[in-house]
Amino acid sequence: MQTAIARKPFEWDGFEVGEIVPPSAISITQDMVERYMTALDQHHPWFTGPSPFGGPIVPPTLLATYLGQRIFSNLFDAPRGTALHAKQSMQFLAPQRVGETYTADGVISAKFEKRGKRYMGIDAEIRDSAGWPVLRGSYLRMSSFVPGVARESRPSNETRPALPSRPGRGGPVGPDWEIGEEIAPVAKLMSAARISLYSGGGRNFHNDPEVAKSFGLSRPAGMALMSNAYVSELAFNFFGEKWLTAGTMALTFIATTHDGDLLLTRGVVRGREPRADGELWTLDVWVEKQSGGKATVGTVTCLI
Repeated sequence: MQTAIARKPFEWDGFEVGEIVPPSAISITQDMVERYMTALDQHHPWFTGPSPFGGPIVPPTLLATYLGQRIFSNLFDAPRGTALHAKQSMQFLAPQRVGETYTADGVISAKFEKRGKRYMGIDAEIRDSAGWPVLRGSYLRMSSFVPGVARESRPSNETRPALPSRPGRGGPVGPDWEIGEEIAPVAKLMSAARISLYSGGGRNFHNDPEVAKSFGLSRPAGMALMSNAYVSELAFNFFGEKWLTAGTMALTFIATTHDGDLLLTRGVVRGREPRADGELWTLDVWVEKQSGGKATVGTVTCLI
């Protein structure tokens, strides 16, 4: 039985860079996977049937949700919907499976103020039952999120794609792809039902109009980690099984998404660098809204 952890108040003065986040365990169930796939409209045959890894695997960003929500609340006594995701980075090391129990821990890695807002970062790692790391990640959250400070778009120096692009040849990664070609996009229609399913129980600014308005939002907003999952899906479609063992992504969330938004996740080949053990591919990626503007921008890499 896991011992109850005495959590700290969610207060700025209580954030200490270098403080260790207590480890905690999570067991992946089939119900978790099905809820996740439904919330994200993300259905890959490897999630329910045979895969190159010898059986069904778990959507690669499912445990990222755990990093972004549960490991944070494992240290702080704060309900969901009290902070905004600003940035997220991930390194995929191995596929995960239903029935396996994973352990996550981390450390507070950043604490600073910018443009009148306060931010706190956590670096974390998830390991399997044998102790092998399967996922590393870091994320930055706007921690001074009190009623009235939220904005549906935020300033960012990110302007990708910085170079011209052109339609690619379609299909997965291969030797004929050239710098500047755009890979096949991923389209998603946001809905209140999917946002609520993804964000979980309890009233928060993701699922309750009154709470959203109290924080300065016009209406409930989708979790930034949903865009995180869409970018991973884009890269998984392109890189295939290599994405699950040698993929990385670094994203900045610059605008909220809402019920009814049609999102298009896109990527452009920006680099192919020879390495001793393969070729490192780099993509510029972004999530754009049909109504205009980008919600997420960033970069993914994969060693092929």
